[in-house]
Amino acid sequence: MDTDRERVIIADDEQLICTLLTEIIRWDDLNLELAGVAHNGRELWQQIVDKHPDIVITDICMPEMDGIELVRQVREKGIPCRFIIVSGYRLFEYAHNALKYNVEDYILKPIDNTELNN
Repeated sequence: MDTDRERVIIADDEQLICTLLTEIIRWDDLNLELAGVAHNGRELWQQIVDKHPDIVITDICMPEMDGIELVRQVREKGIPCRFIIVSGYRLFEYAHNALKYNVEDYILKPIDNTELNN
Protein backbone atom coordinates (compact mmCIF):
# COMPACT_ATOMS: atom_id res chain seq x y z
CA MET A 1 0.00 0.00 0.00
CA ASP A 2 1.39 3.39 -1.04
CA THR A 3 0.95 5.77 1.92
CA ASP A 4 1.21 8.82 -0.37
CA ARG A 5 -2.02 7.89 -2.11
CA GLU A 6 -5.33 9.25 -0.89
CA ARG A 7 -7.69 6.52 0.25
CA VAL A 8 -11.21 6.43 -1.21
CA ILE A 9 -14.35 4.60 -0.13
CA ILE A 10 -17.22 4.31 -2.60
CA ALA A 11 -20.80 3.80 -1.35
CA ASP A 12 -24.02 3.18 -3.23
CA ASP A 13 -26.80 0.69 -2.64
CA GLU A 14 -26.60 -0.27 -6.32
CA GLN A 15 -23.67 -2.60 -7.01
CA LEU A 16 -23.62 -1.48 -10.65
CA ILE A 17 -22.96 2.15 -9.63
CA CYS A 18 -20.10 1.09 -7.34
CA THR A 19 -18.58 -0.94 -10.17
CA LEU A 20 -19.01 1.95 -12.62
CA LEU A 21 -17.32 4.38 -10.23
CA THR A 22 -14.37 2.06 -9.64
CA GLU A 23 -13.93 1.70 -13.39
CA ILE A 24 -14.13 5.37 -14.40
CA ILE A 25 -11.98 6.91 -11.68
CA ARG A 26 -8.42 7.49 -12.93
CA TRP A 27 -6.84 6.00 -9.79
CA ASP A 28 -3.18 6.24 -10.78
CA ASP A 29 -3.44 9.64 -12.49
CA LEU A 30 -5.11 11.12 -9.38
CA ASN A 31 -2.86 9.28 -6.91
CA LEU A 32 -5.82 7.50 -5.32
CA GLU A 33 -6.40 4.00 -3.99
CA LEU A 34 -9.65 2.18 -3.33
CA ALA A 35 -9.98 1.58 0.41
CA GLY A 36 -13.43 0.00 0.37
CA VAL A 37 -16.92 -0.30 -1.08
CA ALA A 38 -20.14 -0.10 0.95
CA HIS A 39 -23.77 -0.72 0.02
CA ASN A 40 -25.60 0.92 2.92
CA GLY A 41 -25.05 3.76 5.35
CA ARG A 42 -24.19 1.65 8.39
CA GLU A 43 -21.59 -0.33 6.45
CA LEU A 44 -20.13 2.94 5.17
CA TRP A 45 -20.02 4.42 8.68
CA GLN A 46 -18.11 1.38 9.95
CA GLN A 47 -15.63 1.55 7.07
CA ILE A 48 -15.02 5.26 7.71
CA VAL A 49 -14.33 4.55 11.39
CA ASP A 50 -12.11 1.53 10.63
CA LYS A 51 -10.24 2.69 7.50
CA HIS A 52 -9.99 6.50 7.91
CA PRO A 53 -10.42 7.38 4.21
CA ASP A 54 -9.39 10.73 2.80
CA ILE A 55 -12.35 10.83 0.39
CA VAL A 56 -15.80 9.22 0.43
CA ILE A 57 -17.92 9.09 -2.71
CA THR A 58 -21.47 8.31 -1.63
CA ASP A 59 -25.04 8.24 -2.81
CA ILE A 60 -27.61 10.20 -0.81
CA CYS A 61 -30.36 7.59 -0.80
CA MET A 62 -29.11 4.37 0.83
CA PRO A 63 -30.64 1.86 3.23
CA GLU A 64 -30.04 2.07 6.98
CA MET A 65 -28.59 5.62 6.92
CA ASP A 66 -28.76 8.12 4.08
CA GLY A 67 -25.71 9.94 2.79
CA ILE A 68 -26.59 13.32 4.32
CA GLU A 69 -27.11 11.83 7.79
CA LEU A 70 -23.82 9.99 7.44
CA VAL A 71 -21.97 13.19 6.50
CA ARG A 72 -23.60 14.97 9.45
CA GLN A 73 -22.44 12.29 11.88
CA VAL A 74 -18.90 12.27 10.49
CA ARG A 75 -18.73 16.06 10.85
CA GLU A 76 -20.11 15.93 14.41
CA LYS A 77 -17.47 13.36 15.41
CA GLY A 78 -14.73 15.51 13.85
CA ILE A 79 -13.52 12.73 11.55
CA PRO A 80 -11.34 14.28 8.83
CA CYS A 81 -12.78 13.20 5.50
CA ARG A 82 -13.87 14.84 2.25
CA PHE A 83 -17.19 13.88 0.66
CA ILE A 84 -18.43 13.79 -2.90
CA ILE A 85 -22.17 13.16 -3.15
CA VAL A 86 -23.43 11.29 -6.21
CA SER A 87 -27.19 11.45 -6.58
CA GLY A 88 -30.08 11.11 -8.97
CA TYR A 89 -31.94 13.78 -7.00
CA ARG A 90 -31.99 17.14 -8.73
CA LEU A 91 -33.98 18.86 -5.99
CA PHE A 92 -32.22 21.88 -4.53
CA GLU A 93 -33.02 20.71 -0.99
CA TYR A 94 -30.66 17.73 -1.31
CA ALA A 95 -27.80 19.82 -2.67
CA HIS A 96 -28.42 22.51 -0.06
CA ASN A 97 -28.25 19.98 2.78
CA ALA A 98 -25.05 18.52 1.34
CA LEU A 99 -23.44 21.94 1.10
CA LYS A 100 -24.49 22.72 4.67
CA TYR A 101 -22.13 19.95 5.80
CA ASN A 102 -19.26 21.15 3.59
CA VAL A 103 -19.23 18.37 1.03
CA GLU A 104 -16.66 18.85 -1.72
CA ASP A 105 -19.05 18.30 -4.61
CA TYR A 106 -22.57 17.18 -5.55
CA ILE A 107 -22.59 15.23 -8.82
CA LEU A 108 -25.81 14.20 -10.53
CA LYS A 109 -26.44 10.80 -12.08
CA PRO A 110 -25.86 9.79 -14.79
CA ILE A 111 -22.27 10.28 -13.77
CA ASP A 112 -20.06 12.25 -16.12
CA ASN A 113 -16.57 10.74 -16.21
CA THR A 114 -14.78 14.08 -16.63
CA GLU A 115 -16.78 15.81 -13.89
CA LEU A 116 -16.06 13.01 -11.41
CA ASN A 117 -12.32 12.93 -12.11
CA ASN A 118 -12.04 16.70 -11.84
